[in-house]
Amino acid sequence: MRSFATFAVAALALSVTGLAWWLLRGAGAERSAPAPPLSGPELQTERQGPAVPTQDEPDAATAEEPPRYEAPRQPPLLPPAAGAPVTLAGDVFVEAPDGTLRTHPSGSFRLDVFAGGETTTREVQVELGQFTTLVPSRSTLWIVDGVLEGQPTHFAKPAGPFEPRPDRLALVGRAVPTNRLRVLAAGTGADLVGVTVREAEGPGGGAEATDGGPGAAPDAGRVFVTDAASPVLLPWIPSVRPLWIEVAVPGYAPARVLLDPRRANERTLELSPCAGRLTVHVTGPGRGRVEGLVVQRVESAERQPIAAHLRRAPANPPPDPVVFEVDGLAAAQHIVRATLLDRATLGGVVRDLARGEITLQVAADARLDLYVPAP
Repeated sequence: MRSFATFAVAALALSVTGLAWWLLRGAGAERSAPAPPLSGPELQTERQGPAVPTQDEPDAATAEEPPRYEAPRQPPLLPPAAGAPVTLAGDVFVEAPDGTLRTHPSGSFRLDVFAGGETTTREVQVELGQFTTLVPSRSTLWIVDGVLEGQPTHFAKPAGPFEPRPDRLALVGRAVPTNRLRVLAAGTGADLVGVTVREAEGPGGGAEATDGGPGAAPDAGRVFVTDAASPVLLPWIPSVRPLWIEVAVPGYAPARVLLDPRRANERTLELSPCAGRLTVHVTGPGRGRVEGLVVQRVESAERQPIAAHLRRAPANPPPDPVVFEVDGLAAAQHIVRATLLDRATLGGVVRDLARGEITLQVAADARLDLYVPAP
């Protein structure tokens, strides 16, 4: 009986020892077993490496230096392209004084074309009331004036600038008074060419001169005609009153004439060959009082309209001498006056301080001395 109990205890101890050995062996095997191979999404994540920062999660280098702003480059300012040529066509009518429209006139009109940053003027021919011309597709147009049936014509329609259009234009013009100039060479009576007609300041101009310097040419006004041949048919001149115009030809002294564009006129002008430069020296103790120089042509013992009127800027002390230089005078006899504006009188009166006469020759320079005594 004792031997059986001893055997049972030994068997139980052996079972417990086996169980413990089995448990320890299983746990170690589980800890040392290799990891199973990766596959599917796990393998894809492993091959991609570390995650790349996205826009929402910038890396440190990008966060420290923000991107620089560069302004977009502006193209250079260039005038708009003129575009391909297109046809401009239309019909021309002339409005009679009674308001009726005359059809089928012939002649021409001037067309100003602004395209590509510049303005050009062209003459468009009118044949039996119709015209056709080519203009840039991207342009601005003005109808200036014209001559229809030999009569200067002003176009009131279309009014103002317009753009090329595919439909036909209807131009309505009205005849204006005819102003014609006959420009002749003095002595020969030959009609001159190269005639320029512009608006003038007055019968004697208004050149400015400074001490010791030449007088400046007066500011040129509106130019009505350039490089024309006599007789000259003047275009329509919009003016509500008479105006002075200057008629000039290269090599000849210009002439001024009063013109009323509201009435028909036909004038004849004779231009004399141009002299050289006239230099006037004003000396004497009273020279500082001189404010201007007036030059008038003498013909048949009569004074003609003032040929030149120069003014000087005051200086104290005045130079010695006070010098005036005059260009563009005719080769003829002239009276020269050093003047002062007497402001003590009502409205001011121009008084002569010194005067002299001189005959100028063609293309020859001349000098005249004037002496002004003390007041």
